[in-house]
Amino acid sequence: MRDLLNTCCIANPNRTFYIQVYTNRKPQFTVISAVSLLSDISDKNKSTAPRPGILLFWTLEIGRFTGPAPTNDQIVAKLANPDPRIRWAARMYTQAMIWHFHFEELMNKPQPQEQALWVCLGAINAFVRSEEVTYTDGIKKMQTVSKDFFENGDPNLAVLVAVELARLAKDVTALNIVSQRKLRPGALTGIKSEINYSARLSSKVRDALRLTGTDWLAASDPSLRNLDKVPSELSFIKSN
Repeated sequence: MRDLLNTCCIANPNRTFYIQVYTNRKPQFTVISAVSLLSDISDKNKSTAPRPGILLFWTLEIGRFTGPAPTNDQIVAKLANPDPRIRWAARMYTQAMIWHFHFEELMNKPQPQEQALWVCLGAINAFVRSEEVTYTDGIKKMQTVSKDFFENGDPNLAVLVAVELARLAKDVTALNIVSQRKLRPGALTGIKSEINYSARLSSKVRDALRLTGTDWLAASDPSLRNLDKVPSELSFIKSN
């Protein structure tokens, strides 16, 4: 059980598990609760300063920063970084600061469209943890994307936004457009982990991919050919 919980913790360093064993009850039982580790939910109305643990996490995973903490501009830049590991680390940082990091304000401020969309995807990663949850602000932002972007824009970002529209808005229009693109080998390397996550989490994504087929994804990476399928032992998962 310890090994299993430690494996679960790897995906999100801002979460740990609090284990209570009730030995004085009949029958005995154990309660395992996911709790915040690097941030303090009870502190949401108090200090906005990042806690030492999450600052150390940024330094170890992303690098040094100037000043007492990373600025919003620095965070936004890392959320849009082409390296998926850096994007993951930036998302974990924002989740640790979730009471003080204003996703909607930052995704809608004047800036390049691509950067705003990466912030939007970071917010979706923070707020949407099950198939039943949606995210209105994120949907509105993604619905501003033009057809031309899905046809000619950065394939990594275009595919991810299309997948999230299928998942959150049940709108497969964008996915139908990107599925017509001729992707070169390795074109989607930067989003492989993210698109796998969405497909594992959402039956809506898998259903949409069955309609488009997955040959266009396999042109970039053969391992994505079965993205519309989910192993039977994982089919019960509704949230992470």
